[in-house]
Amino acid sequence: MYSGFASALIKQIKCAHDSGDLALSRKAAEQAFIIDADLVCVSCRREYRISEGILDMMDGMPHLAREVRQEITARDEEAQTYDSFTSQDWFKLEIPSTMEHLSDLRGKAAVEFGSGTGRFTTEIVEQARSLLAVDLSRESLLVLSGKVPEGRCLGLVQADVTSMKLQSDEFDIAVSTQVLEHIPTRELRLKFLEMVRKSLAPGGFFLCTAYYQDMRRRLKLQPREGFHDSGVFFHYFNRRELRQDFSPGFLISELRPFLFHVPLIWRLELKHHWLTVLFDKIPFLKEFGSLVLAKCVKRA
Repeated sequence: MYSGFASALIKQIKCAHDSGDLALSRKAAEQAFIIDADLVCVSCRREYRISEGILDMMDGMPHLAREVRQEITARDEEAQTYDSFTSQDWFKLEIPSTMEHLSDLRGKAAVEFGSGTGRFTTEIVEQARSLLAVDLSRESLLVLSGKVPEGRCLGLVQADVTSMKLQSDEFDIAVSTQVLEHIPTRELRLKFLEMVRKSLAPGGFFLCTAYYQDMRRRLKLQPREGFHDSGVFFHYFNRRELRQDFSPGFLISELRPFLFHVPLIWRLELKHHWLTVLFDKIPFLKEFGSLVLAKCVKRA
């Protein structure tokens, strides 16, 4: 069970209002893990709260877009259902193809944006030196907190990734899986990417996956942008626009579609780890990938 917010990670987070440092009370600062405590910005004196081991940064953030508020409501309402849904075989197939790009997390400080109920969080926290896991949905973070073994250097943060502020040059690795497509405007997506860039240490890398407008969707003339039935906004990317958005702040070392929907294969239910990894290596299947993966290094 989650021990609480690792107090050593408080220094990684800045006040969402004025980027000031956050401070715990002296008594709370002496604890390795925090379940309930107040924090205060040392410059503007704005207060934040850690409750049930989750740091709530939402109060200090500017006005949220309507689409973001809708997503918070949907994610909170569906946290338990979503966790069960993403435990199914199809969603598990994304994990090995993504985690192979995070092969050496030992000794690294990591941050995960959009942790949800913890599909990747539980994998990363077992290997990294420390992990800050951020999500819009408190209910999703509560589900995640029930999955984490005791004593892990982990901090759970409820925040909007387009508005939060982190310590500069702090993290070795940043991870974001299926988050970028839910940020409702290009302006906000660029703001998010710049925040990620600033938070990474020199030479740090960012691993990001997002919806891909694959061949099937293009042939069916399916929209690149809209809303899921839950009310959550979505945007399907092509590689050209991702290059445009990432290039100002990152050197792209890899950009490729993956997690393939090949109709005949999936009807045969050959949904095995080794088969998914094999498909990732076959060039002509690339246009059938439902997701696109970008691995980028921070520009100096």
